[in-house]
Amino acid sequence: MMCCLSAEAREQKQINREIEKQLRLDKKNQRRELKLLLLGNFDLEKINKLEPLFFAGTGESGKSTFIKQMRIIHGTGYSEEDKRSFVKLVYQNIFMAMHSMIRAMDTLKIQYRDKRNEHEHAALVRSVDYETVTTFEPQYVEAIKSLWNDPGIKECYDRRREYQLTDSAKYYLDSIDRIASPGYLPTEQDVLRVRVPTTGIIEYPFDLENIIFRMVDVGGQRSERRKWIHCFENVTSIMFLAALSEYDQVLVESDNENRMEESKALFRTIITYPWFTNSSVILFLNKKDLLEEKIMHSHLVDYFPEFDGPKRDAQAAREFILKMYVDLNPDSDKIIYSHFTCATDTENIRFVFAAVKDTILQLNLKEYNLNINMADQDATGVTAAELKKKRTFRKFTFRGVDLDQLLDMNNEQLMPLLHCRARRRLSRGLKRKPMALIKRLRKAKKETPELEKPQAIKTHLRDM
Repeated sequence: MMCCLSAEAREQKQINREIEKQLRLDKKNQRRELKLLLLGNFDLEKINKLEPLFFAGTGESGKSTFIKQMRIIHGTGYSEEDKRSFVKLVYQNIFMAMHSMIRAMDTLKIQYRDKRNEHEHAALVRSVDYETVTTFEPQYVEAIKSLWNDPGIKECYDRRREYQLTDSAKYYLDSIDRIASPGYLPTEQDVLRVRVPTTGIIEYPFDLENIIFRMVDVGGQRSERRKWIHCFENVTSIMFLAALSEYDQVLVESDNENRMEESKALFRTIITYPWFTNSSVILFLNKKDLLEEKIMHSHLVDYFPEFDGPKRDAQAAREFILKMYVDLNPDSDKIIYSHFTCATDTENIRFVFAAVKDTILQLNLKEYNLNINMADQDATGVTAAELKKKRTFRKFTFRGVDLDQLLDMNNEQLMPLLHCRARRRLSRGLKRKPMALIKRLRKAKKETPELEKPQAIKTHLRDM
């Protein structure tokens, strides 16, 4: 037939073939991609509810820092050129923090101990538009150092819950001599702590064990959520970040609303959205380091009277906060996977994300088909590598349910688990209708005692 076609028609046919080939390739690649939606405080607020300054400088749950950590741990990291691009942002963060404290000195009616700071240095710093800062000139360095050492400013810093101040303020101000030195190049920690407003939708893909993880940060989206949230239907996982340290803070636009209560309300909204029914939920309770510092002088019971644990006990406080979030889940069958994190601690995030990665892969392996799941290391001292090598301590799971539990369920319990999409995929994967498969496995388990051994179960499934 090709010989009967004109040159133009043959060219068009070849183009169509190439397009179809690319579409097949894209579809194949998409199957090995897991999309993670990263959410946190104030991402989904309705239009005009938040003031721009508040969104830019406060309410930080740590999403941007988390993505930076993924770049350091699983990506290309930050080259010298990359770090150099953060120099002016570090300067701007220092000026922004000092502006906030100088304003708060007036609002809280705190007196400067050094009158020169009040009449000269504060005025000098306030005269600078921090958003345009690109250099750190000596007169400003000296003014900021003098202000930071003033006992009045220290008192103002200690009362930071009463106004809006970035979490990185103390870190940068304590390091001002290093930052002001000639040829300053930001460290990775400097980069992690930089606060930059997140606008629009940002995607960060990284390849891990031949699986593409595509992390999506929707920070800065002020559109009404109903207009865009459905675009994320069927994301693999929802990763929600909440700051443990915000228990005693209020919203900038309403000094009657506790910031953690607002975060809890948002979390409940997210986990009950119909579009996320099939998405796993991973809760990061972030800034555990700041909680440990703050709990020493700001008591949790003053803001959450139902807390009955001891004062100044960070462990009791974070367990109580975790329970508050988990109790918001109305679906007893849906597991909330939780982790306590410090987003600026690379080793902590490396360890936590390794666990998160395993959870995500287990829940999505073979698109909900029956899969083999490596059990956690127990107290025997056997390493994970040895377990894998010996192929011991294995168990089968389906959507997070152990095979033994699955086979013991009655049909009524099984049907919600095998929702329509899972039924189709399970049938395609194992050439069996799900209920028929379950019945056959039940029968095999009764009639074949050796199926109690994991390897025998695996062989039996392969032969079916």
